[in-house]
Amino acid sequence: MEYPVPLIRTKLHRPRVTGNLINALNPQHVVLGGPLSDAHECLLPVVEKVVKQRALTWLQENAEIVIASNGADACMTCGIA
Repeated sequence: MEYPVPLIRTKLHRPRVTGNLINALNPQHVVLGGPLSDAHECLLPVVEKVVKQRALTWLQENAEIVIASNGADACMTCGIA
């Protein structure tokens, strides 16, 4: 499957931001929703890999990265709790 350029940019930058937010906020859950949930097959493995590289070990063990159950109908594209 060929992905559009904005998705490729998202695939490169979103994981870094997610890792930084995990370090800063120590969340229990990271939820990818909105348009990102449609591309979760391509995006989720990359996010998990980069978070393992960038986030502190003890923080990433506490943070569960999931796809929003509402899928593309979710209002937010990313949430941390």
